[in-house]
Amino acid sequence: MTIIKNEIFKLISKKSLLFLILVLLAVNAVTMLFSGNKFGEANYEVPDSAYKLMQRELEEIPENERLQYIEDQIYAGEIYSALRLSEELSTDMPVEELFPVLLEEKAQQYIERYSKGENTLPYTGSAVGEELFLSKIKREIENIYGYGDYLDEIQKQAEHMDVSSIFGKNNSFSRKNIEKTALAYKNIEKKELPYNITENIRLGLNGNMTDICALLGAAFAALSLICGEREISAFSLLRTLKKGRIRLMLCKIIAMFLFCLVSSLLFTGSSLLICGMRFGFCALSMPVQSVSGFIGCTLNINIGQYLILFIIMKTLSYFVISSVVLFVSITAKNNVMIYGISSCVIGAEILLYYSVNRLSALGFLKYVNLYAFTKTNDFLGEYHNINFADNPVNLTVISVISLFVIGIGLNVLSVIFYSRSKNTVYSSYRISALLGKINPFGKRISVSLTAHECYKIFISEKGIIVLILMIAASCYLYTSFSVFPDESDGYFRGFVKEHGGIITEETDEFVKEKEMYFDRMLNETDMDNPALAVVLRQKNGFDIFAERYYYAKEKGVEIIYDTGYCKLCEGKNTLTQLLFLFAFMGVVFAPVFSFDSKTSPLIISTKNGRKKDILTRGTICGVTAFFMFFAAHLPIFIKIFKIYGMDGINSIVYAVSAFRNFPFDISVLWFLILRYIGLIILTLCVMTAMLFISRKMKSSAACTIILTALFAVPLAAWLGIIS
Repeated sequence: MTIIKNEIFKLISKKSLLFLILVLLAVNAVTMLFSGNKFGEANYEVPDSAYKLMQRELEEIPENERLQYIEDQIYAGEIYSALRLSEELSTDMPVEELFPVLLEEKAQQYIERYSKGENTLPYTGSAVGEELFLSKIKREIENIYGYGDYLDEIQKQAEHMDVSSIFGKNNSFSRKNIEKTALAYKNIEKKELPYNITENIRLGLNGNMTDICALLGAAFAALSLICGEREISAFSLLRTLKKGRIRLMLCKIIAMFLFCLVSSLLFTGSSLLICGMRFGFCALSMPVQSVSGFIGCTLNINIGQYLILFIIMKTLSYFVISSVVLFVSITAKNNVMIYGISSCVIGAEILLYYSVNRLSALGFLKYVNLYAFTKTNDFLGEYHNINFADNPVNLTVISVISLFVIGIGLNVLSVIFYSRSKNTVYSSYRISALLGKINPFGKRISVSLTAHECYKIFISEKGIIVLILMIAASCYLYTSFSVFPDESDGYFRGFVKEHGGIITEETDEFVKEKEMYFDRMLNETDMDNPALAVVLRQKNGFDIFAERYYYAKEKGVEIIYDTGYCKLCEGKNTLTQLLFLFAFMGVVFAPVFSFDSKTSPLIISTKNGRKKDILTRGTICGVTAFFMFFAAHLPIFIKIFKIYGMDGINSIVYAVSAFRNFPFDISVLWFLILRYIGLIILTLCVMTAMLFISRKMKSSAACTIILTALFAVPLAAWLGIIS
C-alpha cells in the first residue's frame, strides 16, 4: 500500500502532468460548450435555450399529452408563417384566399396571439429554425412512443424475410445474425417509454474530443511512471531492492488504473455537466432507451445505471491503451522510440477500424481494437453482432472480454519483462550518428544542437502531444463546420452555372425575362397554389443573381458564384481560426526559452550560446508555426470548397461581392495566395512575440499560462458571442 501511495503521489506531484490535465479539461470544456452549434452555420442554428425551454414546458404536461402538444406547436408555426408571408406579399387579395388554413377554427387562437404581438418564435427566433427544431422533437417523441412497434418490427423482419432466397445459403452469417438479433430483442419487455429532452446525455456521452483528451492524459501518466526513472538510470537500482521487481511494477499498474478511473470520471463528468448546463438535466431514473439514439440498447437499465457502466468501460478502455504505452515505455530504448512505436500502434488500430467492414470475415479486427474500445456507446448503447468464423458474436460480450484479456495480457508482459530483463537502461538518441553513417562523403554531419532543441520542445516539454491535440481539434472543426442548405443560394448557384461568366446579350435577355416572370407569378390570382413557396425561394435566388448581374455590367467583370469565397474570408471564421492557432502556439512555444531560464547565463557564455542558439530555436519554432498554421486553416479551407466549389477562381477579385473595394486588379486565386501569405506573416510575428515573452519569463509554467490565457480566453469569449 505504501508503494501504491508513493506512485500515486509521484503522479499528482508532477506539475507538467497536472498542467496538461488542466489544459485538456479546458479544451474538452470549450469543445463541449460549443459542439452542436455548427461552427460556420448562419441564421438557422437551434440555440441551447430552445432545449431548456422545451424541457421546462414538457415537464408541466402529462406524458400522454406531450405528442399532441408538439403537433399543436408545429401547427401554430404553420399559421404564423402564413401570416408573416401574407404581410410580405404585395397583393390586394384577402389573406384567407391566399392561405385557406387561416379559416380553420383551430387557427383563430393563434391568429389572435399574432395580432396581439405575442412572441411567435419562442424557441429559436427564426421561422426556419423553429420548424427544424419542432420537427426534430416530433420525430424523437414518435420514435420513443413507438418502442413497442420497434420491437415488433424486428420480430416481423425475422419471421417474414426469406433469407435463403436472398443470400443463397441457409447457414450464412446473415441468416444467423438476423435470427440472433431477433432472439435478443424478443426477451425485452415492451414497456411504454417516457419522453423528455435528453440532449445532455446524448451529446455528453458522444464527445470524440473527450476521449482524445482523456487518452492523452492517461498516456502521459504512463510515460511519467516509467520514463522519469529510466532517464536517470534508476531502474537498475530499484530492481535490486526487496520490492523492486514484481511488486513495484504491480503498484505502478494499479496507480495507472486509478489514474484512468479518475480521468474517466473527470472528463466524462465535466462533459455531462457542461451539456446539462446547456440543455438541462434529465431524470436519471428514465430508461436508457428514452435517450435519442439509444433505443436499440438491450440492457434493461435506467440512465443512471448506464452511466455507471459507461464509466467502467471507459476506464477499462483508457487503461488498455495506457497499458500499451506502459509496455512500450519499458521495452523501448529511448523516448523517441516510445512515441514512435506507440503512435504507430494506435494509428494502425484506427486504420483497421475505418477500413474493415463490420460484417466481413475480418470484422473482429474492427472491434477487437484499441480505438474501437473507446467507442463505448457502440457496444453498450445498441445491439450488434460481428462476424467471427461465419458466426455472429455479440459485440458487447466480445468487447468486454477483449478489454479484460488484452489489459491483463499487456500488464503481465510488462511485469515479466520488467522483473526479468537485465537491459532496462535508458539510451539516448543521437540523430547525428545516423546521418553520419548515410553521408555519402563520409563527413560527419553535426546536428546535435538542432536535435537537442527539437527533443526538448517536442519530447521533454511534450510539444508533440499538443500538436496531436491540435490536429484532433482541427479535425473536429472540419466535422463541425457546416452550412445549412440554403435553397435560395442553390438557385443562385444554378443561375450562375447557366448564365454566369462574361455578360452577353443572352444574359441581358435572361434577366429581363426572369424579372417579368416573377412579377407575373406574384400577381396572379391563383396564389393559393402550393408551388408559391418554391417560386418565392427561386425569386430570392434570382434576386442575388440580379444584384451580381447589375454590378458586373457596371464594372465590366464576370458573374461568378462567390458564396464560398465570402464564407472563407468571413471575419468571424478568420478570427476564430487565428485565436485557435495562437492558443495552441502559446502552449508549444512558452517553454522554448523559459524552460532553461535559470541556466541561460551559462548557455550564452558558450561558443554557440547566443546567435546560433537563438537562430536554431527560432528556425524550429518557425517551421512548427508554419505546420500549425496549415493544421488550423486547411480543414476549413477544404470543407468550404468541398461545399461551394472553386468556380471563378481565375476571375478578377472584385467580382466577389465581399472584395468589391479591393484596389488591385488581381485574380481571386492570387488574392487568396496573398491573403494566406499575410496571415502566415502575422503568425510568425505573433510567434516572435511569444518567444520574446518566453525569454523574459523565469518559469515555463507561468509563461504557458500567460500565453494560453492571452488567446484561449478571447477565443472562448468570441465563440460565445458568435454562437
